[in-house]
Amino acid sequence: MSRTKFTEGQIRDEDLITNDEIGAGHKTTEVGPSGTWPVSTTGADTGNNIINVSNTDLTQAGIEPGDTVSLVGGPNAGEYTVAGVVDATSLQVSENVSSTSGGDSLTVYHAVGSTRVGVDNSVFSNITGANLQDVLESVDVSFSLAGHTHVTGDITDFTESTQDVVGGMLNDTTYISLGYLDSNGTIAATLNTGSVPVVPLMTTLGSQPKPTCSQGV
Repeated sequence: MSRTKFTEGQIRDEDLITNDEIGAGHKTTEVGPSGTWPVSTTGADTGNNIINVSNTDLTQAGIEPGDTVSLVGGPNAGEYTVAGVVDATSLQVSENVSSTSGGDSLTVYHAVGSTRVGVDNSVFSNITGANLQDVLESVDVSFSLAGHTHVTGDITDFTESTQDVVGGMLNDTTYISLGYLDSNGTIAATLNTGSVPVVPLMTTLGSQPKPTCSQGV
């Protein structure tokens, strides 16, 4: 059986998820060789949202679309999303860059690794997302238990299930039988007349001591 061989150049970078990306969260793992970051920005092309830097080669830093650019201490301070590396000293971001001046301290961080694991979202009815991270965030928003509320109409078979639970709590006594009528959701109480001790009223009254008067009239 023949095997297809691939060269390193034939394997796209987006096909691979490195160990540090698998464990990376937002702004936790710097990309590039250790000690590379931060670098200083020398300016920006605000029309194309391109940030220019010095003292590094961005093409060798492992920067990928979706990574986070953190700018600190200068006119463009904030966080941006990498759209792509333009050349060794320039990268493009998705958000607007407001100032053409440099002076920011720049660090690039990997996006969380699960953003690069694709999913088939055509099989979902209530969940959105084209990658694992987006799916998990959608689940968290849609089905979060914290502060989660529902009206009874949103709960399948709520009324019938509640009635069945209440009906199961009813117990007969010696004198009264209790029954749950599932057809109309009501409770019926029946007096068991054959087991209730009934003492005639007149007999009861006749057995009481008669009042007496000790004073003469």
